[in-house]
Amino acid sequence: MRPFALITSNTKSGHSSRSSYTKATQSSKCCGVLISNNIPSSLLTVNTPFQAIAAQIFTHKLITVCSLYLPPNIQIDMTNLNNIMLQLPEAFVILGDLNGHSQIWGSDDTNSCGRQIEKLLHDHNVCLLNTDEITHFIHLPGHFTP
Repeated sequence: MRPFALITSNTKSGHSSRSSYTKATQSSKCCGVLISNNIPSSLLTVNTPFQAIAAQIFTHKLITVCSLYLPPNIQIDMTNLNNIMLQLPEAFVILGDLNGHSQIWGSDDTNSCGRQIEKLLHDHNVCLLNTDEITHFIHLPGHFTP
């Protein structure tokens, strides 16, 4: 079993994705969760202004996988982040591009989104799984983010 979340960019308008977002937060990115056809699963509704999609995977244990995209440089309301957490049945995994930087997970600096994610992790007693691998390459020599 290897479900994974997919964040894509430059999607053409007119193409639909199975995600939940409002026009106010719509960008050129969308979320997806790819699950093998031989794994029983069901799509969940996640009510949020962010781009998010979730599915429950039925294995020896029920697992919820949520793919989430938070655009960079926007003010994020903590209530909206908390609501996502409250909607996901346990046990859950959130994967995605959250655009949060924190020294806790290896960034050189901490931005406001990173501080909000830190608070979310603390308030909901959830763990962050991260490596020191580069997750984003900017097409300029020597620029990347952990």
